Amino acid sequence: MKRIVLLCWFALGITTFLVAATATVNGITWTYQVSNGEAQIFNDWNTAIPTSTSGAITIPSTLGGYPVTSIGDSAFSGCEGLTSVAIPEGVTSIGSFAFVNCSSLTSVMLPSSLTYIVDYAFANCERLTLVTIPKGVTSIGRGAFVSCNGMTSFIVDSNNQKFSSKDGLLLSKDGTQLISCPRGLSSVTIPTDVTSIEVWAFAGCVALTTLTIPEGVVSIGFEAFVGCVGLSSFVVDSNNKNFSAKDGLLLNKDGTLLVSWPSASSSVTIPKGITVIGDGAFSCCEGLTSATIPECVTSIGEAAFAWCYNLTFVTIPEGVTSIGATAFHQAAFTSIIIPSSVTSIGGSAFSECYELTLIDFNGAPPRVVDEVSGVGAVFPSANGTYLPEYASEWEAVIDADGKWQGLTMSCKVSKFPVEVAVNGEGAVTGAGSYAPGDSVTLTATPNKGFVFCGWSEPSAKSATYSFTMPEKAVSLTAYFAPKAAVIAYVAMNNLMSKDEAVQEALDADEVFTADEMKALALGAPVIQVKDGKATVSIQVQQASELDGEWEVVEDGEVSVEITPKAGEKAGFYKFVVPNQQ
Repeated sequence: MKRIVLLCWFALGITTFLVAATATVNGITWTYQVSNGEAQIFNDWNTAIPTSTSGAITIPSTLGGYPVTSIGDSAFSGCEGLTSVAIPEGVTSIGSFAFVNCSSLTSVMLPSSLTYIVDYAFANCERLTLVTIPKGVTSIGRGAFVSCNGMTSFIVDSNNQKFSSKDGLLLSKDGTQLISCPRGLSSVTIPTDVTSIEVWAFAGCVALTTLTIPEGVVSIGFEAFVGCVGLSSFVVDSNNKNFSAKDGLLLNKDGTLLVSWPSASSSVTIPKGITVIGDGAFSCCEGLTSATIPECVTSIGEAAFAWCYNLTFVTIPEGVTSIGATAFHQAAFTSIIIPSSVTSIGGSAFSECYELTLIDFNGAPPRVVDEVSGVGAVFPSANGTYLPEYASEWEAVIDADGKWQGLTMSCKVSKFPVEVAVNGEGAVTGAGSYAPGDSVTLTATPNKGFVFCGWSEPSAKSATYSFTMPEKAVSLTAYFAPKAAVIAYVAMNNLMSKDEAVQEALDADEVFTADEMKALALGAPVIQVKDGKATVSIQVQQASELDGEWEVVEDGEVSVEITPKAGEKAGFYKFVVPNQQ
């Protein structure tokens, strides 16, 4: 049955209608919305089809009689079983994260009508090997194909007026802008016509080991080489007037600006002569454990060491005057000394450095450049120094004449969050913030007609889960499922006969163990509940396992409908169970 909800409002005398609906086509239930007579495959940032959907699919050209013109944000996110997708003519845009984490996707057919591919549309599709950009595409967002580690080539329709390709690289039409490198390449020759390497052009090229910058390149975008974990050295053409290389480092021509450090290095001693560590120079160097900055450096750029999760040691010397925004975001060092020469710290410079237990400011309180603090919250004085939001102790150092000499600050995290997500219909009590060593008890309570299935934590065996708070945040998921749906799922997998399933449904006191319920809920790839109905996807090996249509009735409240795919012997089947109220 098709379900339609109408939402409308009036603005400037114009009436706009948005229609949210579902329709089943070729055995797949699609969620979409309608605007101005056109359908968008969309489910409010959730997947628009069951995540259990597998194999090759063709997106319908119409849904509910409306032409499909766009694929919304996250429409197919996490559909790990999809192997190929054919997108019909008429679709003009693919939204953010539309196919993110479709790990089995090997091919996608893009229509000539397509004009926009938005940020991260195909991110983490690690088996995708080849993409052909149609003639109509005019915009490709940042990270659209990031972490597609199997991709070795872009192909662009020769009639496309915005983009071109050469040696598998995605370029601007005139070949002067290098927009994206396929993430599966281990060696790359940048064409001599390229003058600019765009933002994130090589991001996540994990197989790349060396890279040569040709003579004509005059600009390199922010984090162009971020996440190239195998990159051990840069080489720059000696005739390039803007860039140079030394000891494998990418520098500006006179060697004073460090543009990018090869991500494969685990420890860093920055050479003398460098005065500026550029924006994102070490960003996402996950293997980096220590960094020694020489006294010649005066500036540490924005996100210079951000997301260096294993950076446990760094020295900032006298002479550094500014530390950029998010410069050390999520670093792992336990202490840091800010020299007296520092006069400016950018927003969130030390944000989420949860291992940080001691900060020493050796000079006057530095000025923070915006309202987002360098390390978290405002220091309790008029000087404008900023402290971590989790600082528990601080001590200002004053000399005999009452002059400021520095600040020593202890900032051990006192409490960590316990966060619980709910899958299905139910509630959980006990979430909140706890200090390490505290006793935490979580209690899961299902809504009427539902049963508790289990926790995402394997050691949790019952609806009441108690543990001692560790020195880190805790994130869990509680699983609930409709009772009738789970019973039907058991029956459909030949774990009991139809008569036994009927008896189970009629038994209002039936209680499954947590392990049984969790196994059932997680075994069914999707259990979605919306508007009082639970849609369940199951997999059977033979069509003969299905008894056709039957129903379980308890005072007229429970109805199970099973509909096998006509002519198919195996695959995923769906049925709908009205929720018991």
